Amino acid sequence: MSHAGGPGDDKDRHVDDPDHAGPDIFRFRQGDSETAMKRRVVVVGAGLAGLASAVALERHGVEVVVLEARGRLGGRVHTWRENGHHADLGAERVDGDHRRVHALAARSAVPLVPVDEEAAALDDVLMFDGVTHRAAEIHEGPIGAELDRVTSHVSALAAQLPRLDDPTTHPEARSLDARSVGDLLDELAPSADARSIVEQRVRSEGAVEPHQLSLLAWVHQVAMAEAKPADQIESHRLRGGADVLAEALSSRLSAPVRLATTVLAVDLHAAGVRATTEQGGVEADAVVLAVPPTVVGQLRFEGQVPAVIEQLSKLPMGDITKRLLAFDTPVWRASGWSGHALIEPSSFVTWEAPAPEVLIVYAGGSAARRLATMPLAELVAALPPAWRTGPPPREVHTAHWGSVAETGGAWNAPTPGQVLPTWHVLRRPHGRLHLAGEHTAARFSGFMEGALESAERVVSELAG
Repeated sequence: MSHAGGPGDDKDRHVDDPDHAGPDIFRFRQGDSETAMKRRVVVVGAGLAGLASAVALERHGVEVVVLEARGRLGGRVHTWRENGHHADLGAERVDGDHRRVHALAARSAVPLVPVDEEAAALDDVLMFDGVTHRAAEIHEGPIGAELDRVTSHVSALAAQLPRLDDPTTHPEARSLDARSVGDLLDELAPSADARSIVEQRVRSEGAVEPHQLSLLAWVHQVAMAEAKPADQIESHRLRGGADVLAEALSSRLSAPVRLATTVLAVDLHAAGVRATTEQGGVEADAVVLAVPPTVVGQLRFEGQVPAVIEQLSKLPMGDITKRLLAFDTPVWRASGWSGHALIEPSSFVTWEAPAPEVLIVYAGGSAARRLATMPLAELVAALPPAWRTGPPPREVHTAHWGSVAETGGAWNAPTPGQVLPTWHVLRRPHGRLHLAGEHTAARFSGFMEGALESAERVVSELAG
């Protein structure tokens, strides 16, 4: 839950100049009209998708009520702050082609700043069974050749995708969706060390185990990544933390978000909709469900319930954990290391927070729960030796998204056989029901950009 940049002067323009910041869903498009919009809309969920939908709908003259079960805004966009330091517990980095995030940040006067260039000039670590290696050494050796073989195979599959916004158009879509990433690794049979690195990547970026992830979903993700220059991937952060975007959106609403308001049931009937909460009910002409699939499965639906609800409630969410460790100083830099490490066989990844003395330890898939429950001393012992040359770190926060009831995971991770039957139904309206959230984005699923992309589509649906 969770990029940016661009070459030369263009990078600086699209980050800082509103006139070059990309699409703005908060402005009318030609053909839009207030009279075409539903009169009142209830939005369930105050993450970026729900908030962006609400702000844009109000711009179109719609009365909007936003309901949020948590006592805070942002959903999976959440920032830890202490003594002037901060670190993102969920979505964090922004890619260069995340134009909606760039536009929203520019118009909200929230600077996008490059990731630490000093750290980028230092070496990354790959650690196998306690032995530290420079990442470049591994990639230049026999393991690197095995990785290249796997990567080339997946890249060749990704290159066949004719439309980045629709993986179902892949000529081998049915075959790919029927298999898992683990199935592909079994077929290619890379060396144990190379397979370990690939599996770690799947856990980190897919948030599930390789055998749990549809190969079609993975090929789509690779195609998206390879469609942009490498220096535009995860190149920026939002100054002050990612959840400043949620605060900026909320400040534009005419009425405050109703926090700590859990929706229990949604009644879809011919005359309208009703969202029932512990505090009462909200009547509206349409409802936008801007919550993760796991949350949809917890709601009670009544009346004219579309079939998509059952499909949506069965979509799995991946799992990630971030643990924040505070050091006196970034001791790894003294040894020439960047703070970025891949640690095997634990499948942990580390990198520096905006304050470099705060280290983020990250894991996805089955490793997420291990990281969340591991004693601090054991975790520190698992770090590379250069990370342990000074006083032991202090743990400041743990975020295990799989254990958060209001979320139930990190982001959507389709299992084999799930992409084809759900892709189009998740991305269109169903009567008075509209679906938002990164899991309904066509191009940027799993990203803040995807949340905003889905909001743009929802507003277009309601304007039609």
